[in-house]
Amino acid sequence: MLMLITPDCVPCFFTQTLEILDMCGADQALKRRVMNKVAALVQTLTYDFPPPKMALKLYTLIAQETGVSDPYKAKKDYANAKALEIYPQIKSFVAMAPDPLLAATESSIAGNIIDYGASAHFDIDAEMHKLFGGDFASSHRHEFDFDSFKKDIADADTIMYLLDNAGEIVFDRVLIELLVSMGKKVTAVVRGGAVINDVTMADAEFVGLTKVTEVIDNGIAAPGTLLDLVDASFLKRFRDADLIISKGQGNFETLESESGPLYFLLKVKCPHVAEGIGARMGSIILRKQKGAV
Repeated sequence: MLMLITPDCVPCFFTQTLEILDMCGADQALKRRVMNKVAALVQTLTYDFPPPKMALKLYTLIAQETGVSDPYKAKKDYANAKALEIYPQIKSFVAMAPDPLLAATESSIAGNIIDYGASAHFDIDAEMHKLFGGDFASSHRHEFDFDSFKKDIADADTIMYLLDNAGEIVFDRVLIELLVSMGKKVTAVVRGGAVINDVTMADAEFVGLTKVTEVIDNGIAAPGTLLDLVDASFLKRFRDADLIISKGQGNFETLESESGPLYFLLKVKCPHVAEGIGARMGSIILRKQKGAV
């Protein structure tokens, strides 16, 4: 079942708008104008599409009104830089693990904690300090289809990896490097434009991922993968992939109803998603798509 907008999502739209306006240095007159336009947009909601489609409308509006196309750029650069500082530690953690694929997968999901979209006041230094302070992943598992994940990776030749947030992309890089070392042809996918703290091609270049594997964009500046709006060339490659690894809540919300060889890797950070999955807030998920072969 597709995860659609609910009335509970509406306060988040207003909260995120105000946070972005503050980051843009908007004065009270601009705030009033933008908030009125967002209110008018909310009044048109039909509640028949997923939250990332609303985010696409919302962030397009804010960019037009403020003239700031990437308000999270400084936060993204900082998150990428901080994650790169512990990149050697992640690599070592994976290399020394009894099962490197399991360790890389858990690390990748742990990295999904880095999300300024969930809160503009997210403390990346404090959260990164926690990541390797204990058995983070195992102690927060809700469902974890690792055995089938491992088998399906072994059987796949081509893997599409749908990226999510800045900072987190460094953790993804470690898993992608492992997949490439296993002889897999991996295509990493970024957003087609700046939205919240989601990754763009600039972030992939910043963290060195473009030197590891092919990186493409999906053609849209939405915090998810809206298959009705993405580039035709991306959609064909999505349909042709032997295996698709989907990171984060936005990709889950937009692809949860899709059939295909999909695995969802995420940390639950939203009550709406928690209810849809049937998991507690903070849970980590490795879910094989229902109906996938």
